[in-house]
Amino acid sequence: MEIISVTVGAILGIGLALANAGVWSLVVQSLATAVVATLLLWLLSSWRPQWVFNWEEVKPVSSFSLNLTGFNISNYFIRNADYLLIGRYLGAQGLGYYTLAYRILLFPLQNISAVVGRVMYPALSTMQDNNGRFAAAYLKIVGTIAIITFPLMAGLFVLAEPFVLAFFGEKWQPIILLIMVFAPVGMMQSIGATVGVIYQVKNKTDWMFRWSIGAGILVVMAFIIGLRWGIIGVAVAYAIASFTLFYPSFAIPFRLVEIKFVQLLKVLKLPLINSLLMFVVLGSFTSILPAMLSGPVVVLLSVTLGVVIYVAANWITNREQLKELWDLTGLNRTKLDDA
Repeated sequence: MEIISVTVGAILGIGLALANAGVWSLVVQSLATAVVATLLLWLLSSWRPQWVFNWEEVKPVSSFSLNLTGFNISNYFIRNADYLLIGRYLGAQGLGYYTLAYRILLFPLQNISAVVGRVMYPALSTMQDNNGRFAAAYLKIVGTIAIITFPLMAGLFVLAEPFVLAFFGEKWQPIILLIMVFAPVGMMQSIGATVGVIYQVKNKTDWMFRWSIGAGILVVMAFIIGLRWGIIGVAVAYAIASFTLFYPSFAIPFRLVEIKFVQLLKVLKLPLINSLLMFVVLGSFTSILPAMLSGPVVVLLSVTLGVVIYVAANWITNREQLKELWDLTGLNRTKLDDA
């Protein structure tokens, strides 16, 4: 459903952009994606809403829902505070550079972690009273996410310049350094996005709401301080705030399911080491390539080499997680139950 809705939205948006519709092409793209996704959900679901309201049915879930709504609202404003501040104090051009770099950062978060997270919730809910099984399944899924997103971000860091020049052109050169700053943030957020499932499964959305307020204040303060050094300053301040919050963002929800932080580090260790190995190889490889090669050729050669190196390294040192990637790609309940 998501592939179809995103494809329809992209076709309409790009078509309108080519027809000189301007900013309205983005509006139509967003609306079309949402409308198509909603229609497909309606057609493929047997449930239909009815004109019935029963307060007794609402009360047991009102606290859960209100706190979750509060979290979503606060999280929305926190995630957009940097846009508001940059647009207000650094101008439209700086905002354009920052926004594109940040959208590239969000790719693994939106297209991998968020999608997996929506499937994790109903699957892990069946284990909510068994912390041992929950922890094993959760860590297995986080390891699977890391084995995909870590090399993506490491590769993007080392290939930031040829990637930008090949796909966006010379005029977007200022985002190269931004992408390099955001790449490690993308690594952290790709796995950090999964902790919301723990709060929800354990009926602790009030904890999640309070965390978003506290963490959000720190992040917004970082944005304000970073404004002094332009868009790079904002990006670096965001990265520092993200590193500062990394440990407590996991340690707090882990208390609910009896997971130790060191267990998380254990499942992330090999994907990180192998990603760094790929990073070193790619850095050396790009430094010896002939200068006359075009950006697309450099990207194609480097990505091919990076995939080979990373898969080979995981096959030698991390074969179990590599196999789990295939097992958990579908994220079906049977596989999770086996965890």
